[in-house]
Amino acid sequence: MKGFKKLTAAVLGAVMALSVMSFTAFAEESEAITVSQNGSVQEAIDNIADGGVITVEEGTYKGPFKIENKNNVKIVGEGNVKFTFDSNAEFSSVTAVNGESTPYAGILTILGSDNITVENIIINGNIEAASGNATLTHSARYAGVAVINSNVLIKDCEINDITYEGHLQGMQNGFGIYAVSENAEKLEVVNTDINNFNKSAVITRSEIELYMKGCNIKGFGEQGVISQNGIQYAGDTTITNCSVEDLKYVADNEWTGGSVAIYNTGSDNESTIKDVETKGVDYSISVNNSGKTVVKGGTFDGLLEAGEGGSLIIESGNFVSDVSDYLHKDSNLVKDKNGNYVVMDEEEYKDYKKSEKKSSGSSYSLEEGKVSKKDDEKKEEPVVTPEEKGPFYDVSTSDPNYDAIIKVYEKGWMVGVSDGVFAANGTLTRGMAATILWNKAGKPEPVNVSPFLDVTGDAYYAKAVAWAYEQGIVLGYDGTTFGPNDFVTTEQFTIMLDKSNGSTPAAYVGGAPNATRGWVAGMIA
Repeated sequence: MKGFKKLTAAVLGAVMALSVMSFTAFAEESEAITVSQNGSVQEAIDNIADGGVITVEEGTYKGPFKIENKNNVKIVGEGNVKFTFDSNAEFSSVTAVNGESTPYAGILTILGSDNITVENIIINGNIEAASGNATLTHSARYAGVAVINSNVLIKDCEINDITYEGHLQGMQNGFGIYAVSENAEKLEVVNTDINNFNKSAVITRSEIELYMKGCNIKGFGEQGVISQNGIQYAGDTTITNCSVEDLKYVADNEWTGGSVAIYNTGSDNESTIKDVETKGVDYSISVNNSGKTVVKGGTFDGLLEAGEGGSLIIESGNFVSDVSDYLHKDSNLVKDKNGNYVVMDEEEYKDYKKSEKKSSGSSYSLEEGKVSKKDDEKKEEPVVTPEEKGPFYDVSTSDPNYDAIIKVYEKGWMVGVSDGVFAANGTLTRGMAATILWNKAGKPEPVNVSPFLDVTGDAYYAKAVAWAYEQGIVLGYDGTTFGPNDFVTTEQFTIMLDKSNGSTPAAYVGGAPNATRGWVAGMIA
């Protein structure tokens, strides 16, 4: 079998000793296979055991390829590895699932598999020469990677030129990644670039949970053949530190409002868009049906919209369009000197106001009448006399949580946010929650550092997060993201507290208000 290398002495010895046994029969037990140039990637896939690793050496390999009914398998490129389409081969189309009527065909198709990792692979479409292939019709779902009923991680990859019959054609076809499932599966796309595609860079159907981080998406720019979308999803989704650009629909006879960078089409799903940039797009964010999308930072040059039943909440970020209708109740809206809209959370707004006082030449000006959607909700702060203040100037003895605040302060479980300031009405973050519970437990030394990339070793909550993670009290959104600055609801903190006390928490139902520091003091005192 040219192109295969066995990576263990045991396997090699067994093959030599059992020369009468066919390679294929024995290779089914292989946990590690290396594919060299001119080797068969598909044969390696067929012969890899569950839990095994396929290493593909530098070179170009013609597919299509299919991973079917495999578990815990990695396929990793070593150097510059390209998967392309062989114009002489037939696509292996997949019967439609989840009630959809169209088949699926990918340069790489992953079907009915669990925990599959694709790493450091360049997938190039370039199938113009294969336009006569019978499986590629206007109704087919042609993709760089087709994911069907599978849990998949795509990491450090490139997906380029997923086009059919030239660069563009007015059809629902040509996707960087197309994922569909009959069950609630998960798709993770990390540090992956997707360039030049007919319709969408990434699309998930049904209840698939999508997580994207560090990805860059680039469309064809202004064109009038088809409206392109960047990331379209229907299940719970987190998109962080990604960019989407060059999606413009300029046809004279428009059949759509334009191209959309981030498109929530789900019902009753929740998504978080964090530190994302859109550039050269018609719509930056669109929310349909009854989906909910929360924006936490980023730069957005397109329009924003939430259709009937959809919910769009902006906590922070920079926007070209007026976003006052979508402000989080605790966020503030200002305008910069160029007339762009800047949304700040509480801490950002406090810093902005301080800097504004220090400098007469501030780069921001308040947007009259739209400074904050919480203006009508502001409550008059109680007057605090020196005799009443205790250790904190902002906490009166009339505060219902006064005794609790003093108690947790004296025990060292909670401290102020600054000298003499407790901020009883301030919202609790995930980093704060972990720290409070860690303090309450006596600050035990964690065994290991946390696995989260957004928790630096010098952060005040670093040891607390590591400990809370080890104890199963506060987990991350995924294996690498904790979200230390994200707010915690009263229900979420109650669950964390129950876990830290060794009791079984009640089922989380969501929809609770954000936990305040004063309320938390009352809970743990």
